[in-house]
Amino acid sequence: MGMRWRLLEPENSNLQADGNGHIMNTTDARGLGIVLKLASAGAPGPFPRIIPSAASDKLTCGIIPGDPDFVDQDYSLVGNDRKPINIEINDQILERIGVPCEQREKFKKHRWRGTQNEIIILLCPFLPLEGSMIAGFHFPATIGRADVRCTFRSWECRVVFRFKIKDRISALKGNFDVKILEEISDWIDFLEHNHKNDFYCRYDQAAITNKHKQNKGAVIGTEAKTAVEAKTLLLQKGGKNFRYTTKELKQLKFDEEHQDGQKMYVHLVAAQESMTIDAIEESSERRKVPDEKTRCQKDLENWYDGKGEGFALSANRGPGIDTAFMESAKSHVMSFEAKKSHRGITKFLHRKDINYSEEDVEVAWWLLMLRGTAWAMSTRRIDKLQFGEFITSSFYGNKTPIWIT
Repeated sequence: MGMRWRLLEPENSNLQADGNGHIMNTTDARGLGIVLKLASAGAPGPFPRIIPSAASDKLTCGIIPGDPDFVDQDYSLVGNDRKPINIEINDQILERIGVPCEQREKFKKHRWRGTQNEIIILLCPFLPLEGSMIAGFHFPATIGRADVRCTFRSWECRVVFRFKIKDRISALKGNFDVKILEEISDWIDFLEHNHKNDFYCRYDQAAITNKHKQNKGAVIGTEAKTAVEAKTLLLQKGGKNFRYTTKELKQLKFDEEHQDGQKMYVHLVAAQESMTIDAIEESSERRKVPDEKTRCQKDLENWYDGKGEGFALSANRGPGIDTAFMESAKSHVMSFEAKKSHRGITKFLHRKDINYSEEDVEVAWWLLMLRGTAWAMSTRRIDKLQFGEFITSSFYGNKTPIWIT
């Protein structure tokens, strides 16, 4: 409703909030619980719309809602002091999902925002509701600007995955069934072909940011005839992609419970984040090479045959290539190409007595990349909300009866 909490003491029956044309105060009524009196204080102004779901509500309260199929637990990040935990420097989520201490120390040393944003995306369920065009969510424990970048919000990573999966299909064909990898590749190609502005993070023209109302360019290259249809199609395909990954990951039994009580999927996410931390270190070393940026540009030339979308990427989003993301994504794929024994997702899982085959682990990892990309392309973080004092996460689900008059 656009109000800010001025006083938030439910244990003392003291609640006060105002804003956006509303005033709310408590009245003491013994035997009834807390009675709130809601009054109008003028016409409400424009207020960003948040996805109307329980999962979105939890995010607003600083809770990462666990996906019901694969996570089945929530992660609270606003303590009793009503201050959000900065997960850029706090490793409690990494610890809870099972990332080793050594890797967590590297994470705190690098303080790379992309890692913590990956975790949020991979643990959450799909947020947009079927039939609704609302794609916004708010999460106080995330730092930085809206759509702060990570593997799944980086066009550089999406491009690497789009072309590298084709290389893996060619390399693996004949050795094992690559049907799922081909389907994932088709999904990624579809998103690139039909939602170019969103795929390449051109947020000034993207359908997901609602900028299409002012800029008809958002529908170029899509199946849609109008900008509204473009956003509707994007959310529909995003949800379909997400459900596809759920089905296939269940086929691989990542919804089963490990002996430590966590789902296999949570361990897969922990393995991904551990590998991401290693990839950051590797990409940091490669980025010290003087011609590194030129090498990334040459990769784009090779992938796009020296023409087309690859050379218009910066037209509407600022100059240059973020080589950190590009090199990190390449490091991820290289861990499968080289079958490195000292690290990688398979090795991580085997150390926890989770003995999937190398082939199944790679398929699961590509499904994870599609899942994260579909989630990121179907949502946008709204960081301009002013809720006043943060709500203690433990308040969510409080059963204290409240009457509103």
